[in-house]
Amino acid sequence: IYQAEAFESAAQTALAAGRALDKLRYIENRPPNILLIGDSRVDNGFDPKILCSSLRSELTAFNLGIPGANARILYGITVRLAQDGRLGPGKIERVVIGLDEGFLQAGDDLGYGVFFADRNMLWRHKEYRDWLASLVRLWGYAPNLKQLREPAKLVAFIAATQGAVPPLGGEAAEHLG
Repeated sequence: IYQAEAFESAAQTALAAGRALDKLRYIENRPPNILLIGDSRVDNGFDPKILCSSLRSELTAFNLGIPGANARILYGITVRLAQDGRLGPGKIERVVIGLDEGFLQAGDDLGYGVFFADRNMLWRHKEYRDWLASLVRLWGYAPNLKQLREPAKLVAFIAATQGAVPPLGGEAAEHLG
């Protein structure tokens, strides 16, 4: 089964899943006390630095807002964090979930499910195509590769496959999300 490690590296800068992966890897290495999760409204609407300064404490926070993410994607990310032992006292102690109408929509236009959906949940809900796409990631992510028809995105994708390229929007560490 193709795990797409090289493709994940390329995706980190050229495609939407890459930014989400960059954020997730950041909090896996530096779990904050407070985790903000949701879609683009959370991503754009919350500044972790302002949140922590207004609480006047030593708490740390991170914005894991992911544009286009829905409940399935954020559930998969939360399960991953729980399985890795990153939730609980002295780790990620509080989770703030931003809800809106898109949160419960089934669509996954940006292909996050290939990387972040919980495979056990997909199997239990008989979503076999999505389960298989999460295993054979390049096949599952193939519909999103049509974005590479745009010359600038193709050039960015090629550059990302050959070496490190700063992610779009800046490093996760730069803005805490």
